[in-house]
Amino acid sequence: MLADGVTPGKMACSDGCPMAEKVRSIVYWRQPIVTGVILTLLLIVEFSFMCLSAISFIAYIGLALLVSVNLLRMYYHFVAKTENNFVREYLEREITVPQDKAEKVSRRLTEVLNKGLIRTREIFLLTDPAASVKFAVLLYLLTYIGAQFNFLTLCILFTFGVFCVPKFYERYQPEIDKMIELAKSKIHMVSSQFKTHLEKVPIIGSGLKEKTQ
Repeated sequence: MLADGVTPGKMACSDGCPMAEKVRSIVYWRQPIVTGVILTLLLIVEFSFMCLSAISFIAYIGLALLVSVNLLRMYYHFVAKTENNFVREYLEREITVPQDKAEKVSRRLTEVLNKGLIRTREIFLLTDPAASVKFAVLLYLLTYIGAQFNFLTLCILFTFGVFCVPKFYERYQPEIDKMIELAKSKIHMVSSQFKTHLEKVPIIGSGLKEKTQ
């Protein structure tokens, strides 16, 4: 259970999570106007995909940016006879990716990929039967979700979840933590009982013993 006053954002920061402070401030509605604008833009983009294909949407956005930026530059150059500071700032800004940061991200992605491959092997080859059963149940539930919702609808629901769930958790943290701990204890009890029964199966049981050794 999290200590009183410790928000998920603070916990993520203490664990070395790379999530930036700006992102946390947006997700936790520290600046309601900024968060509202970002949420509105995301929803506009997602609902736009209901009417347009991804290629058409990207093409229209690119054309709109290209025309608007160059019209702005032409206005300041020919009408106002001055240089726009906003445009100058982006012209002079360094946009190359630092090599050390690219290597750091590459190493981290490689570590995550290797761990994912090892975990996938354990799940599909039943070296971790409990995880395999959980994964099978998850896939079975996803078949029902896929039958009811398409990918775009799930993206919209996910967007609402990202902007609503953290704030809701922050406000009702003690009550939610109690329910989570209760659910974890029940799941652990059922998992232990299931693992005990699996050990009696010859092939799976021998695999479990080798893994524990």
